[in-house]
Amino acid sequence: MVRNSGFDGPGQGSSGKWNCLGKRARSAPFIDQHGKIIYPDKLCDQALSRLAEMPEVRLDVTEKVRQLLESGGYEVPSRKVAERIVFNALSERPW
Repeated sequence: MVRNSGFDGPGQGSSGKWNCLGKRARSAPFIDQHGKIIYPDKLCDQALSRLAEMPEVRLDVTEKVRQLLESGGYEVPSRKVAERIVFNALSERPW
């Protein structure tokens, strides 16, 4: 849930344009520091879509793993870690 302070926000009679998170939207695309054109409304929709696809966090499992990590009882084969690092690095960049 996203909180909106209500200051000059949607539903308050303001005439500004608002994005999908209730924040004042930029009215036009802009260029980021890497020279890429950013479309704010599209970017927000993509972020919400990816957020909806993420699995819920199971706090009980997270807590167990945290305790095992702190106690040194959580062991993962180094080969699996290396494979995952390479897989993630390759999947981040379209070749």
